[in-house]
Amino acid sequence: MYEEEGFYEKPILSPEEQYDCFIDRCIMNNLNLNKDSLEREVLQKIPRTDSYYNAITAAIGKQFKGKTLAIIKEIIKISQNDPYCHMLIYINRSGTPSDSTFESLKTLINVPIVYKSHDEAEEYIHEILLFKELYNKVKAENLEDKIVDNQMMEMFEKLNISDYS
Repeated sequence: MYEEEGFYEKPILSPEEQYDCFIDRCIMNNLNLNKDSLEREVLQKIPRTDSYYNAITAAIGKQFKGKTLAIIKEIIKISQNDPYCHMLIYINRSGTPSDSTFESLKTLINVPIVYKSHDEAEEYIHEILLFKELYNKVKAENLEDKIVDNQMMEMFEKLNISDYS
């Protein structure tokens, strides 16, 4: 009885709803056409973690409720499982180790840790992003043999990496 042709009527959409559906289809079509170049842009889960690439994770709550431990656990998992993770920038007021929980667990983090103060953070991150952009350009355009050795070493040092892999 329910399978008879014509029993189910399509809902009547207002012009606004039709336009919205049309735009949704256009967006999906363009995203599908460009999916190779967008692969790293969409939210993707970092392997074996509860975190995502291209996302911000915040722990908000009362003091002494395990937020620091939960975040450190994710950092440990990311450092051990994410092939793109090559350093941790730890920003606090002083730019020095000061959190006893973090300090007691940092040996489990498999990437170098760079401490920066709030005052140093913006300039340092800007510098790291410039070196990251240079690295990506060198890789994308196969310029590994064209970059001067001391420039390459400076880039590797700033990014805490040892080669182009």
